[in-house]
Amino acid sequence: MRLVFAELAYARPGQRVFNVSLQGKKVHERLDVAAAAGGINRSLVKEYRSVAVGKTLDILLTPADDSLEPTLSGIELVAETASAEE
Repeated sequence: MRLVFAELAYARPGQRVFNVSLQGKKVHERLDVAAAAGGINRSLVKEYRSVAVGKTLDILLTPADDSLEPTLSGIELVAETASAEE
């Protein structure tokens, strides 16, 4: 699974910091998109492997501390297949 983030508003590094949970499991703590992407108006793609998705996909973004509300710009689901060695 790939999640696409971008700080397209006005938030500078440190202003919009949040945690990411997928299917009830925290996968990223204190994500600061503006800082990680090198500023505003730049995208950041985070890839998370081995996320089991059935009928529903649960993505929870929670602000850290007194941060601005989180934003998500895109989702890409990629099927993982077992390798020939398995």
